[in-house]
Amino acid sequence: MLAPAPLAGPGPASPVADNALKAAIAREVMRLRTIANLAVPNRPASLRATAPALQEARPPIGTRVRVTAASEVELPGVLRMVGTTMTGPVLSSDEDSVTVRGAAGQVVTLPRPGHTIVGTIVGVEERDVTIARDRGSVVTVPRSAIAQLERSYGRRSRKRAAGLGFLIGAGGGAGVGFLSGSTRKCPGWFAPPGAPVTQSCFMEPVASTLAGVILGGGAGGLLGGLVHPGDRWTVVPVDWLMGR
Repeated sequence: MLAPAPLAGPGPASPVADNALKAAIAREVMRLRTIANLAVPNRPASLRATAPALQEARPPIGTRVRVTAASEVELPGVLRMVGTTMTGPVLSSDEDSVTVRGAAGQVVTLPRPGHTIVGTIVGVEERDVTIARDRGSVVTVPRSAIAQLERSYGRRSRKRAAGLGFLIGAGGGAGVGFLSGSTRKCPGWFAPPGAPVTQSCFMEPVASTLAGVILGGGAGGLLGGLVHPGDRWTVVPVDWLMGR
């Protein structure tokens, strides 16, 4: 009698098949979540949000923010600042921040009360947010010390700034040219030398107005294009830092 052949065990999974299985599972989870959201129409919108939406709500590392500190800033057990009064040892300070040594021995830089810190988020914790300032230093801002929080939605267009500068310059140049041309007087075409200048000059005030538009608009557009474009800020709640 022939012995039965041993059953072959499952071989190693193919990477392609493994990725396909993971993708199928993810699609099924999203489908079930969508069905659950539709089945409960009275659920708050915050709970009906999908996973990608929740991820987008959380502030990504590198988001540019502008934080205005409250009138009181405190690092418990180390330093307390109220207005211009400070209680605690200070290692160094500048116009907008104060550097101290934390309870665990680490160096911590805090914002001065009422001052503004501009930079990018490099860390978010339950009690504070860490911001890398434009000039390179890092500031830790306690959430309890945030009076106003703003995030940047990108920088303003340099072309738009140049266009706005052209319009402002052209408008100002046109006004100056018109006033100058309107008050200018010239002698008549066939007036003898030394005759009184009592007539309007040729093509005035049109010529002076046109020259003012060209010169003023050109100068305004050039200055507008050279100015460094600023950020477009919008105020967000402090809970935005935790994706709420």
